[in-house]
Amino acid sequence: VTLDLIKGYAAAARHEDVITTARQFLDIFPESPISNEVRDHFASAFERTGRVTQAAEQRSLAWQNGAPSEQGIAAILLWVSTDKVDSYAKATELAALMADKITADGRLTGVGLRGIESALRAEKFTEGLRIAKALTSRNAPMDQDTGKRLAFLKGLCETRLGQHGNAVASFRKSLVHGSDDRQRSLIDAMVAAKSPPADIEAEARRYADAFPQREDRYDPLALAAHAAAEAGNMGAALRIAEDVMKHDAVSRDIARAYVGWSGDDHNRAVS
Repeated sequence: VTLDLIKGYAAAARHEDVITTARQFLDIFPESPISNEVRDHFASAFERTGRVTQAAEQRSLAWQNGAPSEQGIAAILLWVSTDKVDSYAKATELAALMADKITADGRLTGVGLRGIESALRAEKFTEGLRIAKALTSRNAPMDQDTGKRLAFLKGLCETRLGQHGNAVASFRKSLVHGSDDRQRSLIDAMVAAKSPPADIEAEARRYADAFPQREDRYDPLALAAHAAAEAGNMGAALRIAEDVMKHDAVSRDIARAYVGWSGDDHNRAVS
């Protein structure tokens, strides 16, 4: 009888009556066999009256109570649509639960990627990395481009957690032609991981060659010079700095650093 009443209110667009009746029913009969169907109407009424987060909560509860995965997916999308940190955190929490439980098909892939993106927005980096690992361990289906996107998101989480060596591996897997942000992320991770300066230099030169239109294209090479200097290879640092200054004497305060690295070699410093 209650469900028929709620359906009648919904058909008549009496959304507040749906909300009131559904709330009363769920307060009294939270374990009822029809509770998920009631929650579906409850959530729809919230959506139609602009109360997105309340709708998401009800759809999340429905999925956790055994409703189809579409309810959980809808909850995540609703939270993400608000573009608020606390909602991203809730989307992350639900995605982490779903990543361990739902069938390993395209829905798992979508939930996982959305969950990792939400984790980055909410600064829930441990949870984001856990979701990324779940997608890998459960063999979530994805094409090559999606796999590279997953690797990039995983690298971002690893970077924020200080796992720079792992981030280097993830960013390298993520590389695609024409993606300056992925290659730059790789270089930054290599510097943070204290990778061999020669390797950093090689990657920085590839970056400069690949993106000639970018004004900052020599910034990674300046980073490579600093990395060489930090490793005690002053010859390499000076050589790289000289190459950078042919095009950019500003990045990473390279000109000042060059003078310092020159030490007592005043002729080099003023040349």
